[in-house]
Amino acid sequence: MILGRVIGSLWATAQHPSFDSVRLVLVVPEDALTGEMGGLTVLAVDTVGSGPGDMVLVVYEGSSSRQVLADPRTPAEAVVVGIVDRLDIQSPGAPVPVSTSGAQDEAPCATKAVSRRARRASRPPG
Repeated sequence: MILGRVIGSLWATAQHPSFDSVRLVLVVPEDALTGEMGGLTVLAVDTVGSGPGDMVLVVYEGSSSRQVLADPRTPAEAVVVGIVDRLDIQSPGAPVPVSTSGAQDEAPCATKAVSRRARRASRPPG
């Protein structure tokens, strides 16, 4: 599975029939700890309606792609299967919080939290 950022879309006038009702997006892998984007750009079938700038989860395996698209003959290798709304990462070496009351702690113990809704609200219109 790849964590990445959608950087654009791809349009094709002639394509495999399994791509007729889906969008194709370009995804650049992103390091979850540093936020650095890098590596080979992946062309993925978008099944969840992601947009440019969205952090997404991509399954990069032929058999999984065939299952998601319900087409045993699809040439797809990569499929966007989720949009990441928030990413919580605990600092290396930081203690894991333990609740002694038995109640779940609602405050995140993360050093980095990304909210998709907040990111979209801050984008300029257009």
